[in-house]
Formats: sequence, structure tokens, C-alpha cells
Amino acid sequence: MSNVAILRGQNTMPLQALLDRPVAYHSSFVKLGAGATGALMLSQAVYWSSRTNDQDGWFYKSQTEWEAETGLTRYEQEGARKKLAKLGFLEEKKKGLPCKLYYRVALDFLVATLDAENPQTSMGKTSKQDCGKPSGQSGENQQSITENTTESTSDLSQGRVVADLFAGSEYRPMTLGWIPDPKTLKTYAFAQGVPQTAFTTDLIASFSCHYSAHPEVCDTAAGWTNKLVGWAKRQKVTSEANQPASSVPAQAVVDLYHQHCASMATVTVLDTKLRGLIAERWAEHQVHQDLSFWADFFVEASKIELVFYRGQKRQPFLEALVSRDVFRDVMEGRANA
Repeated sequence: MSNVAILRGQNTMPLQALLDRPVAYHSSFVKLGAGATGALMLSQAVYWSSRTNDQDGWFYKSQTEWEAETGLTRYEQEGARKKLAKLGFLEEKKKGLPCKLYYRVALDFLVATLDAENPQTSMGKTSKQDCGKPSGQSGENQQSITENTTESTSDLSQGRVVADLFAGSEYRPMTLGWIPDPKTLKTYAFAQGVPQTAFTTDLIASFSCHYSAHPEVCDTAAGWTNKLVGWAKRQKVTSEANQPASSVPAQAVVDLYHQHCASMATVTVLDTKLRGLIAERWAEHQVHQDLSFWADFFVEASKIELVFYRGQKRQPFLEALVSRDVFRDVMEGRANA
């Protein structure tokens, strides 16, 4: 029997025997701004969310398991995870040593977003010529919207409240004086772990000022609010990363390294470069800002024979261990892989 006949369903059993378990793929997730790879990963995450024994919805899935189930490579997974986390649909946390990465789908937020989003929109960008021109809207109406926007912005300088001109799911460029919808802002901020106190008048003003200078960038009301939350989150991370290196107990970290990695090269000088690397890892996550974490980290690091650092395999030493890639490999138990 020919392959064509098999694919037409005349005898699919031989083909089915060669196929893995099918993965449910929800194309509606693509329209949320997750992209194809993000939608695939989110679809599989939703599947496992209903099968975890954790009452809070967390489940563990290794990188190898993700690839086996979805076919996504390491770099595709990392890109999808970053996008889903930014959108607020997928949460992550690390536990244990060797560190394992756990996931949780923000199901309530996902359902609310699916319910609210117009199927024809997403949180991405539109071309400049389509920006602010929904189907069926005449040029005269568009001119009227522009005039109203200018008038409302002018009113702000007189102390009057600017109305939210982005109501609905139409794409609009940013304008000075934009104010996010409080309920939408609260939802996105909660999903991404950003406190409400972060959204000061100055922060919102700097956000709207930045994007109003780029009229080619357009988004929906929800999309702009999501971007604002991401803006606030990046501001927070940058602020924490820029804290003075002197506030990080670098010498105590070095002492723990000497204590638990006695067979490795001794640090004779705690120079600016090494101090900066330790400060970077310290600021990356709140969990890292605890010396007991570093003690556990160096216990795991002491078991490693070789690390890949600066393009070659070499014996581990402190500078290599606190570099971004090696640090992550030790955290996730891949250093000896």
C-alpha cells in the first residue's frame, strides 16, 4: 500500500505506531502575543497544570522533557519562556540543589485575557500605515481622533484629567498624558509580580514620553498596559543591579568558596572584576542574597571536575563559577552533563 493511501486514512495504523503521543496545540495562544513556539509551550504547560499534585499548581519539567514532548530546542524553549513570562502567562521558580525549575500557568489571568482579547488582535505591533485605522474607519474619523487626542493632552497642562483614548481593542500610538486602566494594570502587575507602588506618576510619564516619540509603535489598551508593567519591572531590575558593589558581601562569598571548594584555585586578590561578577549574581534574584544559598551553591560546585568557560574546558575556579553561564549550569545541575 502506498504512502499516499496511508495518509488518506485507508490504513493509518502503521503510521500511528511510529508517532509519539500527540501534543494539544491551542492556536488561540498565538493571538495573545506568544508566537508559535510560545503557544506550543503554553499549551503543554496547561496540559500539565491539570495533572500536577501540587495544590498551588506548580509542576517540574526538565529541559530534556520539554524537548522530548514538544520538539523545542533549548534556545527555542528559553525564548518561549521569556516571552510567556513577560506576558504574565507563565511563572517560574527555582527550588533545591541541584536547582530545579518549576512552572505554573497563571490560569485565571490566561482565561481573563482570552475572554477579553478580540480574536483579531494581539499584543504585538502593527505597521505604521495601519496604526490607528481599524477596518471601516474613514480618514475623517481618524483625523477627529487625532484632534481629540491633542485637545485632551492640552487639557492635562491645565490640570484636567485625560480620558483613556485607547478603550477597546484597536491599535493606537502612544500619546502624552496616557493613563492606564486601573483594573487592567492591577491584573498585569499581579501576574508579573510588580507592586502597585512601582507605578508612580513619574514612571508612567517617562513611559508615555518615550513611546510617544515612536509613533510607528502601536498597541491595544491592554498591550500598552502590559508594556508599562514590563517597563516598571525592568526599571526595578536595573535599580537593583546598580546597587553599590560595596553593599554585597563579596568577601564572605569568597570565604565560603575557600571553605567548600578547598581543592580549587585560591583567590589571592578580590579585584574589581571578581567583585562585580559576584555582585551581578547577587542582584539577579532575591534567593541569591543569602549566604546560606552560596554555601549550598559551593557544595554543589565542589563536585564539578571541569567547566566550559571562555571557549574551553578547564578546571573550575571562582571567576568561572560566578560567570553567568557556568553559574546557571551549576544551579540547574548541568555542569557535569
